[in-house]
Amino acid sequence: MKNIAVFYVAVLIPIPLIIYLFSFDNLLLAFYALALYALAYRPVIDYLRLLSKGVSKEPFWKLYIPLFRVKYFRELYM
Repeated sequence: MKNIAVFYVAVLIPIPLIIYLFSFDNLLLAFYALALYALAYRPVIDYLRLLSKGVSKEPFWKLYIPLFRVKYFRELYM
């Protein structure tokens, strides 16, 4: 995932689905989807990007530490 466009597409594709789920009466499903995105999907995508760029030798679980990804902001988003 060295290409920045592929990374942004992978990050942004689930967002419209989550917004769509919030339009239903069952908000619990939407909150589950949001939690799944934030706690499972997004750290995996960020870790794969860092691995493909050869930046991170950190253990995967460290991406769950709040604000740990700020350390790799330039490598992830630029």
